[in-house]
Amino acid sequence: MIVVVGTVCVDRVSRISQWPERGGYADIESTRIFPGGEALNTAVGLARLGADVVLVGSALADDEEGDLIRDFLAQEGLSAQWAIHPVRTPSCDVFVDAGGERTMLGNGFLDLAEFGLPDLPDAPAGTWVTVEPNLGPVAHAVWREAARRDWRRYAMDFWRSGDPLAPGDWHQTSTDWVGFRGEREGLMAWLETQRSSGVSTVVTDGARGLAVMIPGEPVRWVEAWPLVEPLDSTGAGDQFRAGMLWGLDSGMPVAEALHWGMACGALNCRSEGGCLGAATRSEVEALGRR
Repeated sequence: MIVVVGTVCVDRVSRISQWPERGGYADIESTRIFPGGEALNTAVGLARLGADVVLVGSALADDEEGDLIRDFLAQEGLSAQWAIHPVRTPSCDVFVDAGGERTMLGNGFLDLAEFGLPDLPDAPAGTWVTVEPNLGPVAHAVWREAARRDWRRYAMDFWRSGDPLAPGDWHQTSTDWVGFRGEREGLMAWLETQRSSGVSTVVTDGARGLAVMIPGEPVRWVEAWPLVEPLDSTGAGDQFRAGMLWGLDSGMPVAEALHWGMACGALNCRSEGGCLGAATRSEVEALGRR
């Protein structure tokens, strides 16, 4: 089993030719509404790959957006539970430019920690859990409970100094958070300074690739998959996380798990939204034979 804990929301994806300068204007070409949120996107990606996955999500309200998410999860056949929000289901306005890059503005996320989460499922030692920090102290509490249960832990964007990573954990983040966007050598040098943490760390840099640091091994760079022009990069990091977790949970060597992560992230960019283009196992296998 893989337990995915974190944010569930609705994404309103609007396409624009380019993001305007401050004080400027951009025309919205189209808008579509999708289920989203980092945890939901990752859980859907894992389910598409065939994983035994449970989504423990942030609070949903009894409103139109909440119904959209609940209906979608039922269609995906995904096991999920969430806290109850008395006011509104969170939403995220995502603006995607002609190059597939996105900018996000959230609504209703700041108070999510107030409503907590449902109980974690019963699962044996060795179960994988993945957590992102959007729920603040609730996310940290889940992280500590996972350690108590002897679960294997995979964090996403635990880049803040107070985030409770420990030796043996996995951590995925991006250059959007740690810096060094487009600076391969600077990123790899920075990862060398993180070696003493004992945390296996992957830092993605969009279509350029990623750098990975495994304790006891050299820091290395992995080129991104060369695909056609992306339609929408929303959720690419979440789908990378799904592919990477699928590989680790399946007992793959790290290099092969990275292959699955990068393939899942790239394939998701062929569709709008964070999870509708999530790859199946056969699609990733076919990509690997190119």
